[in-house]
Order: sequence, then structure tokens, then C-alpha cells
Amino acid sequence: MTALDVAYKSWTRRLTETSLQLSYAVLAANWAVFGSVDNIVQNAFARWSVALVVITLASNVAVAGWLGRTHKALIDSAQAKPAEWAERFRETAKAKNAFPFTEEIEKTAGALRVAKVWLPLAAGAAFIAALFH
Repeated sequence: MTALDVAYKSWTRRLTETSLQLSYAVLAANWAVFGSVDNIVQNAFARWSVALVVITLASNVAVAGWLGRTHKALIDSAQAKPAEWAERFRETAKAKNAFPFTEEIEKTAGALRVAKVWLPLAAGAAFIAALFH
């Protein structure tokens, strides 16, 4: 189980790094090819490409901020009520559940992973389409 957890964390870390690198590369490619904001704005696909990168970066920051605050609240709760958390751990140890996280955290993190894959790829595809229009 530990090896699986280590591999999962490694791949999700790489996904974050690669998503960010691809986002920057798409922005740089738009700038290199179109040369100015005016030229980017005149091409609908280039506009979509840049917009998708901005959405990617903004969603990463917004969701990371929310996840950080939510995790901190859970830590504070666990520190304030250690006996309650120990009991919850015993109750949930053998069942499939989100504990010590929440279902909301699990779903939000999953959605962010999907966004990290598809938004930069869509931005790259829009850039390629912009080359031909």
C-alpha cells in the first residue's frame, strides 16, 4: 500500500509540473507565432488557446488555496479533538471512505486532476488550430 501511495503522489506531482510547463509553453508559442496581443486577439483559436491557459492557471491557484484552507481546518479540528479523531479513525479504518479527508476534498482534488490534464491539452490543440486559421 505504501508503494502505491508513493507512486500516486509521484504521478500527481508530475501531472502538476507537466500541466504548468505545458501551459507556459502554449503561452510562449502563441507569443512567438503571433507576436503581439493584437494578432492573438484577431485569431479566435489563439484567443481560446490563451483563455484556456489562463483558466488552467487560475483554477490551479483557486483550488489549491481552497484545499489548503480546508486541510488546515481539518488539522485544527484533529488537534482540538484528538479523542474524537482517534475514534473516527477506529470506526473507519477498515471501510472505504475519504477519512481523514472529506468527500468534498476528494471530489474537488479529482476534478482538479482532470482539469490539469485536459485544459492544457485543449489549449495546445487550439494553438495548433490557430496556426491554420
